[in-house]
Amino acid sequence: MGAIQIDSSPSGYTPFSGGVIVATPFAFRWNSFQIYDNVYYTKGIHSIKFGANAERIQDNFEGPDTPGGFFTFNDLAGFLQNQPTSFSTDLPGTETPRYVRMSIAGGYIQDDIHFRPNLTFNLGLRYEFGEVPYEVDGKLANLRVLSNAVPDPHYGSPYFRNPTKNDWEPRVGFAWDPFNDGKSSIRAGFGTFDVLPMPGQLGGGLDSSSPFAAKLNIGDPTILAGTFPYGIFNIPANKLPNTNAYYLMDFNPKRPLVLQWNLMIERQLTASTTLGIGYVGSRGVHLWIQSDANTIQPMQTAGGNLQWPCPVALAPATTAQGATINVCDPVQQGLKLNDTFRPDPNISGTVSMANWSGWYSYHALQVQLKKSMSHGFQIGGNYTWSKNMDIGSGAVAADQYTNSTTGLLWYCESCRRGLSDTDVRNNITMDFLWDIPTPATWSAPLKAILGNWQPGGILTIENGRPFSVLMDGDPLGGLAVQQRPNRVYGPGCDTRVNPGNAQNYIKLECFTPPNPSTQYGNAGRNTLIGPGLVALDFSLFKTFPLKKISEASDLQFRMECFNCTNRVNLSPPVQNNDIFDYLGNPIPNAGQITSTTTTSRQIQVALKLSW
Repeated sequence: MGAIQIDSSPSGYTPFSGGVIVATPFAFRWNSFQIYDNVYYTKGIHSIKFGANAERIQDNFEGPDTPGGFFTFNDLAGFLQNQPTSFSTDLPGTETPRYVRMSIAGGYIQDDIHFRPNLTFNLGLRYEFGEVPYEVDGKLANLRVLSNAVPDPHYGSPYFRNPTKNDWEPRVGFAWDPFNDGKSSIRAGFGTFDVLPMPGQLGGGLDSSSPFAAKLNIGDPTILAGTFPYGIFNIPANKLPNTNAYYLMDFNPKRPLVLQWNLMIERQLTASTTLGIGYVGSRGVHLWIQSDANTIQPMQTAGGNLQWPCPVALAPATTAQGATINVCDPVQQGLKLNDTFRPDPNISGTVSMANWSGWYSYHALQVQLKKSMSHGFQIGGNYTWSKNMDIGSGAVAADQYTNSTTGLLWYCESCRRGLSDTDVRNNITMDFLWDIPTPATWSAPLKAILGNWQPGGILTIENGRPFSVLMDGDPLGGLAVQQRPNRVYGPGCDTRVNPGNAQNYIKLECFTPPNPSTQYGNAGRNTLIGPGLVALDFSLFKTFPLKKISEASDLQFRMECFNCTNRVNLSPPVQNNDIFDYLGNPIPNAGQITSTTTTSRQIQVALKLSW
């Protein structure tokens, strides 16, 4: 049988991918046939260009998830006593190849109007159409409604109604030299861009929906006792749950759209130095997001908190901070609630959901100072202040980035809203290149050895990336929701991290378990910021002409140094951001940083021969 996992990662256990067919044997063959043409026409003050494009996509793939099966144990003791808590596998014969097809067509026209010698307007319009992806053999199935009736998936095409039929995309902009002296420039632009639903984005909906894909998921420890590794075959068929996996698709999507705009002001300060200041903004609406749909939905309490029901309560627990919390038995909660309180109790398997309700908002201030090459030297610097917000940063999967979290509540936008996983508030980059001059009085041997050296470097300084604080295990009892703690307000908790402290980066005293344990904590998504980054990369080049071989021949010496200062750039503590167990006890290594974003200093030397 296949892989095992001891579900206690803070204790240092990792999944074991043993077995002969455990590694997921994904196979992808993507073909894209494209044709496009552009025409340019100039008359008077108009510079017109227009064109069209067409693309045919063939996406052939096979992607079984767990062909060898997967056992999960709560802890090491459960593993040694052969007490697995869950088992999942693909049902043999249901994961078959898919042959997905899609066509794209578009056209555009743009006119650059040179209204004055110092003023140009840009006007453009693009239309783009994307066919709804379909499967050659009709192996598509999706639920259109989640209800308490017997699941009734829709088979074949159309997978959803096409939202791209009215994808008209206007573009406007201008460039203005206000003083008509060639030293100043004011540029601005606005455009709309459509996000076509592509096969790669649709992900599991194309290959993981019943009846064309089925899973065996057993979450009852009483049935699984003693089954590792081969006893799983001895479980009576009448004890196996309905294992169909479904995909709930928004059949009437709105138009996925991205709006982008910018304003940039530049001024030439000297003959070789330019300063630019600008603002960049972007807004995405009706974007694709995915979640687990058939999870038990909470009740809204008087205080506005989310509260899940608790069928069996344990004795109250006292936390390390002295607080008392009412604890619900997560195992009993999962067993007693799964088939009773789910939106569709007829489905005990998974129900992935996808809709076009995602959005993001990005705003940035950009400053650029650049000195172009003069006297053999050039230097430039860029500073960006930005803020990026969304309700989920992954399109293909919820945990697309290392600092992402799974189990985001699809029915609670305020619970999902937070800094984007890719948000970096401040970013500074500086670069230089120096062509060291060679004195004309040097002799030929001296020039050959000491002449024509070219050093360069890049310095990067930026804030850390955001991450979330969570609770370990499954305190909500099989609800596919990652629990969060509550925030503590008071002295020392204005910032909830200890900068530079890799052993205790998260201030545990600034968080407490929710009371009762089935209440959703208020420590929101991506509310903490990881350590920043400072990195200096340096290079040194020298070229030796080899005229005797050919006019274009040369030998180049290259020395490159990465993270030259050997600074330890810590990563966010995403391996140890689970800080409490379901009883409210701090877990080992909570808040500890165990990895870096850059390597230690690396130096490489090479010779490059060209002829």
